[in-house]
Amino acid sequence: MSLANHKTGFACLLIVVLALAAFASVTRNFRAVTTEEARRLDLKQFPKPLPDIKLIDSSGETLSLAQIGRSNPDGRQVTLITFIYTNCRTICRAGAIDQLHLEKLIQDNGWSSHIKLLTLSFDPARDTPAVLRRYADTMKADQDIWKFATVADRSDLASLLRAFEITVLPDGLGGYAHNAAIFLVDRQGRLAGAYAMDEPATALAESLHG
Repeated sequence: MSLANHKTGFACLLIVVLALAAFASVTRNFRAVTTEEARRLDLKQFPKPLPDIKLIDSSGETLSLAQIGRSNPDGRQVTLITFIYTNCRTICRAGAIDQLHLEKLIQDNGWSSHIKLLTLSFDPARDTPAVLRRYADTMKADQDIWKFATVADRSDLASLLRAFEITVLPDGLGGYAHNAAIFLVDRQGRLAGAYAMDEPATALAESLHG
């Protein structure tokens, strides 16, 4: 084989090695295929603090996003968070039904002292506390376990969505296209997990060990 062919072969091998190294980095050592999977692995390995954003719930009470999970006196509270807008009739409604199922499991197993549910609306213009209250009533939500809230100040919405990497785009029909997940906030108030909307049981199991 000529020197030129050796050089070409070595260059090709080097390209393959570099490509594999880059792919391994992006896929977290080949454990993640999608960006969403990579994000979930990152959160599990490196939980991140939440910004101090003021929220207002369906009762008109304010709460701090940064303090979620820290309000329980024994420090055992874990919170599962989902995002919706109440006019949504597809993924949001399906997710709410899954949350309702989780609420029942929490009630039936006596976990309500340390596992909470929080549903956040990214449509504060329409989803006022009164609207959220009606939505909660429709879902027959137990407020001691499951709260509904949105940002108290609309200017904080972008920061809220950025913290959870939620993308919201107008769909041209008065609604929104958006990604969705079940997020776990651990007992230190850190964002520590993200799960697919069809994995509520996994999210709950992780909460029990969170």
